[in-house]
Amino acid sequence: MTLVGGRYSRPKPSSMGTYLKTPQLRVLSGWTLIPFKMKFVLSLGRYFVWRRRYPLFHPAALRSLAKGKKLAIPKHVRFGRHYYGPVLRVPRWPSAAYDRMVAGGGLNLEAAGTSAKKHIDSAVLAITRRCPYACRHCYEGLNLGVDEEVPIPCWKETIRELQAWGTSVIVLSGGEPMLRQDGLLELLESGDKGLSDFHVHTSGFGVTPKIAKDLKDAGLAAAGIALDVADPEGQDRIRGTPGSFARSIQAIRCFREAGIFPYINMCLSRETARAGELRRFLEFAKTAGAGVVSMSEPKPCGRFLGKEANDLFLPSDRNEVVRFFKKANSGRETRHLPYVAYPSFSERPDRFGCLMGGLSHLAVDSRGRVLPCVFVPVSFGSILEDSFTSILQAMRNAVPGPSRHECPSLRMSGILRDGMRRGFPLPIPYREIQSEWRDLIAGVSPESSRKFDYPAG
Repeated sequence: MTLVGGRYSRPKPSSMGTYLKTPQLRVLSGWTLIPFKMKFVLSLGRYFVWRRRYPLFHPAALRSLAKGKKLAIPKHVRFGRHYYGPVLRVPRWPSAAYDRMVAGGGLNLEAAGTSAKKHIDSAVLAITRRCPYACRHCYEGLNLGVDEEVPIPCWKETIRELQAWGTSVIVLSGGEPMLRQDGLLELLESGDKGLSDFHVHTSGFGVTPKIAKDLKDAGLAAAGIALDVADPEGQDRIRGTPGSFARSIQAIRCFREAGIFPYINMCLSRETARAGELRRFLEFAKTAGAGVVSMSEPKPCGRFLGKEANDLFLPSDRNEVVRFFKKANSGRETRHLPYVAYPSFSERPDRFGCLMGGLSHLAVDSRGRVLPCVFVPVSFGSILEDSFTSILQAMRNAVPGPSRHECPSLRMSGILRDGMRRGFPLPIPYREIQSEWRDLIAGVSPESSRKFDYPAG
């Protein structure tokens, strides 16, 4: 008997006459986390001994994080023989990809932008422009269309270069990646799973047990499924399509039964920021079978570009989410519930700062433009025209270290809205707004920047 969707069900026989085994998913906290911590600490010894293989492993970096309480690990999630958490940009442990992350300085979290942390934590690749939904908050919404612009061989080369740079987690997204299923499988099969973990971000559209099995066989480690509320009608309104809620629930079940770690990607709203709603959603996520709920704040980009930041999310809403985030991961009454990931908390100015631009994460949109973050539509070049490596080097020069100011997507929103009203193309080419960008990095108020005035074309 296995736990599926909160209920016990008997495994079904496969065509070979044996039983399909669904890996057990278990949330570890409190005393149940102690065996994992002991195993992990013991495993650090080989990194210390094999100095040639792991030259950037520095135990002092971990001690500094623990002393400063920047990296609390109140929960982990075990799925089969692997552990996930507390950050989805980190590969599952134990794995070859995790070891490679350590070799690239991935545990030196406070050293982003220096030679002590060379690798990229995660890259989101929007491999298709097609999507059957009309999600109100879609950051890729202005790029969606019917015709593909980036061929699969170009995506393959980009993945090869990302892995050469030491990217830990490569996320294949869209649009809806299931609408480019053959290409999705081809990309997974071509990638080196010993170098990176591969995730997919999906609405759940088109996911079936067979497709999930094919993705697992191709090397998919984890899947983030879009869900924002525990109410079917409310979810369908947010996604703009009837049946979206049911498809997401089915996708979680299909991925989990195929042996792919399932987590939920949740876009917050002012309504769901209320503590009661968040707690209810977390309990629902456990019943649905997810191991982690990753919460993102709504940003004034994509289909929300015309919105003011305070129309989407207030500081008081953020404070409410922070309180819930801490309680959900550390409270005794929530210890059995999924881990809550909240990147906006770890990237606050008083913690790690914003780690866009390849310091930790970056994105390539569905038209091939390389962006510092999915929420910051500023293009540093196109993979259709230049090598990814040359684009990344230019981005790294423009983002030399963590930004310890307000979220760049919020500070850029006024310039972006002005350009959109005047009919200028987005994303903005970096070369056209270098002075504004320098102000952004320096923390200068956006009101002092010149207005958006580069020529369309």
